Amino acid sequence: MVRRVRWKVHARREVGENLEITSKSYLSQQSRLLCGLGVDRLFVDESHFYKNLFLTTKMRNVAGLSTSEAQKSSDMFGKCRYLDEITGGRGVVFATGTPVSNSMTELYTVMRYLQYSTLQQKKLTHFDCWASTFGETTTAIELAPEGYTLIGR
Repeated sequence: MVRRVRWKVHARREVGENLEITSKSYLSQQSRLLCGLGVDRLFVDESHFYKNLFLTTKMRNVAGLSTSEAQKSSDMFGKCRYLDEITGGRGVVFATGTPVSNSMTELYTVMRYLQYSTLQQKKLTHFDCWASTFGETTTAIELAPEGYTLIGR
C-alpha cells in the first residue's frame, strides 16, 4: 500500500513537472513563431469560439457560470498576452456576429482577452472582484420540469 501511494505521489509530481515544462516550452515556441513571422496584429473572426477560458470563482449555484476550459482558449489567451506586450495593448481585434448569451463569464472572458492590462490596473483580474463591481447576484423562482426552483443569477 505504501509503495503504491509513493508511486502515485511520484507520478503526480512528474505529471505536474511535465505539464509545467510543456506549457513553458509551448508558450515560448508560440511567441518565437509569432515573433519570427513578424506578426504584430491578430484579427480573430468568430471570436465566440474562444469563450471557454478557465476561471476560478468562489461563487456556487449561480446559473451561467462556466468554469470549463478549452485548450484553444488558453492558446488564444497566451497569444493575446504576447501581442499586447509587444504592441502596447493594441495587437488583437475580435469580431463575432454572435451576441453574448446570458452569461457574465463571457463578458469577463472578452475583457481578459482584450483589456487584461486594464483589469490589472483596476485590480479586477479575479472574476469575483470583477463580478462584484459590474453585477449583482439575484435569486429568482424559475419553472423546471420537476417544479419551481430558486435559481441564483
